[in-house]
Amino acid sequence: MIYLIGWTLIFTVLTLSELTGNRFRSPIFVLLIFFTMVSVLRGDVGTDTNTYEFLVQGLSDNTDSGGMEPGFIGVSRILLGVFDSPVMVVRFFSFIFFGLLFFYIARSNKNERFMFLAYIAPAFIYQYSMNVIRLGIASGLLILATQYYNRKKIRASAALAVSAVLFHYSIMCSFAVIWLSQMRWSRGSTVFVGVFISALMLAVFYVNMDYFQLKLASYQGFNAPGESSGLSKLVVLVVLILGVLFSNLPRPDKAKLTILGLGLGTLFWLLSAYTYAGLRFLDLLSFALPFAMLITYNRNQLDFNLAVKSSLVLAGVVGALSAFKNFLSEDGVGPSPFLPYTINLIFEII
Repeated sequence: MIYLIGWTLIFTVLTLSELTGNRFRSPIFVLLIFFTMVSVLRGDVGTDTNTYEFLVQGLSDNTDSGGMEPGFIGVSRILLGVFDSPVMVVRFFSFIFFGLLFFYIARSNKNERFMFLAYIAPAFIYQYSMNVIRLGIASGLLILATQYYNRKKIRASAALAVSAVLFHYSIMCSFAVIWLSQMRWSRGSTVFVGVFISALMLAVFYVNMDYFQLKLASYQGFNAPGESSGLSKLVVLVVLILGVLFSNLPRPDKAKLTILGLGLGTLFWLLSAYTYAGLRFLDLLSFALPFAMLITYNRNQLDFNLAVKSSLVLAGVVGALSAFKNFLSEDGVGPSPFLPYTINLIFEII
């Protein structure tokens, strides 16, 4: 099965990378080429793939934008001018996603490469490239924004952050978590910036009121997911926090990361028992918290210790198992499930 092959390759490359001192990028590039082919050459695969093709067709017919963010709409219109095919446009978004990952790995340090292989790739790579495509692009821009921030290129980081928000408004929550992890909570300036960011988020909410009302209505349209729905994400967060507690970070940084992870994780998990919005927030937090850890490590000029590496690997395994469980439960359900996986060659859909 293609998904199991992919996960096996990820952990194989991770093992070989650790045995060779995590010095080489080329095996990760080969790995990304494999996943790019799996994603771009897929047929009707990926839960939201059919929906995205319908939305892009609406843009082609100038009938409806579906409440999509301006970044997605703008790039879709450009791609429609090139391909004139909703199927090709949706597949090219997957290509863009992996292009962002290629650029990230090309500039990566040891910590960044390890976290990508141990956690980000196994837990998110299939979903973000073949399902929640807008969030995938926004997340790719987010990790580049954090990378530029680590290298003190603040303007480039800010530009990438804004671009990420234009592809998915909810990514602001991820940036908020990362920002809170880096601020001195006792400073008055932190409070001021926090108020400013809150006001900015409210302004975005107000300007796009119709969009958020549509999203709220769509979440309310589903039955309550139940208390166990977000349990796998909560387990992932607990594993990551245990890694933080036994890390080689300074105590103040450990405390901030732990409070953010446990506090927000518990809140979102309780919310997930009543609305799918809670699951979305849990997903955003489980993606953002490791990058908050990464920035903290880079700021302190430290390498991941054994505890953090172990927690990232275990969290990645839990994320992969959870994803595979969802794939199996949706086998054959809907117009574009993850299973069975099918190939639709490029020359057949141009």
